[in-house]
Amino acid sequence: MKLAAFLVVLLLLQPYSAISQGTRPNIIIMQPDDLQFFDEWTRPPNNPTTSDKTINFPVAGLPNIDSLRLNGLQMKEAYTASPVCGTSRYSTLTGKYPSRSGMVRQHAQENSNGDPALVTIPTTKLVDLDGINDCTKENIAVQFTNNGYRTGMIGKWHLSKINKIEYTYAGAVETVKQCGFSTVEGLYIENLASEGGFNNYSDGTFSHNMEWITYEAVQFINSQDEKPFFLYFNPTVPHSSNDVGDALTKFTCQDTANGKLGFDPVIKGMTEQYGNCADYRESIYNRADTEDDYGPIWLDDSVGAIITALEDKGVLDNTIFLFQLDHGMET
Repeated sequence: MKLAAFLVVLLLLQPYSAISQGTRPNIIIMQPDDLQFFDEWTRPPNNPTTSDKTINFPVAGLPNIDSLRLNGLQMKEAYTASPVCGTSRYSTLTGKYPSRSGMVRQHAQENSNGDPALVTIPTTKLVDLDGINDCTKENIAVQFTNNGYRTGMIGKWHLSKINKIEYTYAGAVETVKQCGFSTVEGLYIENLASEGGFNNYSDGTFSHNMEWITYEAVQFINSQDEKPFFLYFNPTVPHSSNDVGDALTKFTCQDTANGKLGFDPVIKGMTEQYGNCADYRESIYNRADTEDDYGPIWLDDSVGAIITALEDKGVLDNTIFLFQLDHGMET
């Protein structure tokens, strides 16, 4: 998974003139948050302590995600560079091990007692520090921008250090843009709020919202700007910091991290056929057999909507769509 993203960087570092304007592909990297590895995908095997555990598709299936696998390239021995979401995402964007980040190296220098580098989510952010320019130079979004791409970040970020007291949604958007993205929408700056803990920049008025972020992704794809694009698309689903079932029933698709949306997003291949979000969300319940199915079904619909948008714009055959887990599972 990480290797594929790194190879994209190698391609784009060639001289701009060496790559034909008409043949440069669009790139989408989609990283769902804490999605499990399904048995239908085969490999990697379960952890020996849970060798009999099964993780199967919903009975209704995941037709859109599986179409990527069956009609594309499945990487069966792709292992994450780090076992937690923030640090793994650092590697996706930089092509480096998290231990090479400026923040981690600074911490190691300040605590030179022989301990290994402290690779944690709070200490592995995309920042410029001590000559290591992870935010403004050394990541794939910046390289895409420098090579004539428009760049978009939608969904969960988890890679900036923001003062909790001074947080505003607009301010967070500007912070992420500094790391190479011309468009930042549908932003979740960190994990969603967990009961009893730090509120993670959430006031409790919103939760997982696949309609919101998918709508923003489709809007980005459909831009009138004819430049090729790079889209970093990160659903919060199915991360357990907020219950997906509660998100579907106790919140609406108009409840966002940027306030009330004011309308139900109409998304071809997702909400359009139902006419409104409430009926669409009811369909997720109808297709699920267990609570564990809600997140994967919601994600699969989003993948289908994005594929439909690419088809309708006529760019599907010139788009590399990399779907990957953020930090995988124990093997």
